[in-house]
Amino acid sequence: MALSYALGIGTYQSPKGTIWFKEGHDDGTNNLLACMERTRDCLLMLSNSANAESIFPYLIEAALGNICFPWYWDNYIPYDHPEWCGVDARKQPHSPCQPFQ
Repeated sequence: MALSYALGIGTYQSPKGTIWFKEGHDDGTNNLLACMERTRDCLLMLSNSANAESIFPYLIEAALGNICFPWYWDNYIPYDHPEWCGVDARKQPHSPCQPFQ
């Protein structure tokens, strides 16, 4: 995956090439920009909800396809999988390239 983060921008290698991303957080807001370098396709999500991160993995996949976004590393736990939030869940592997099951 070659995940790295420097100067506020995250990058990694996916099957679709280099992806770069930037998140933003404040009280009551969550935001994310993800771009595929090769195709120049991007997704910008601006929310006015502190709960928005729980739908980010699904929106990324719907808009950009399976870019293997490191959703678990970024703590974007899907809303329909609250069991992935616990301490025991951190001990289990959560592949960014696998469908949410």
